[in-house]
Amino acid sequence: MATASEQIRNCAVALGTMMHAVNDEHAALLRVVRQNLQAAADQAEALERKPLLVVVPGVAHAPRA
Repeated sequence: MATASEQIRNCAVALGTMMHAVNDEHAALLRVVRQNLQAAADQAEALERKPLLVVVPGVAHAPRA
């Protein structure tokens, strides 16, 4: 199953395939949306790589991969 960051990047790619089918004004808007999606995918990927902290009452806490 694709990660959230991969799904977001796939959306950006899909929008790119529509660029030839729209006028210049809409293409400019699609470029901005694609850039925002790429930034969101980068943030999601950073969160996906962060260790998960599991908190169990009464147990020493350690990062979990």
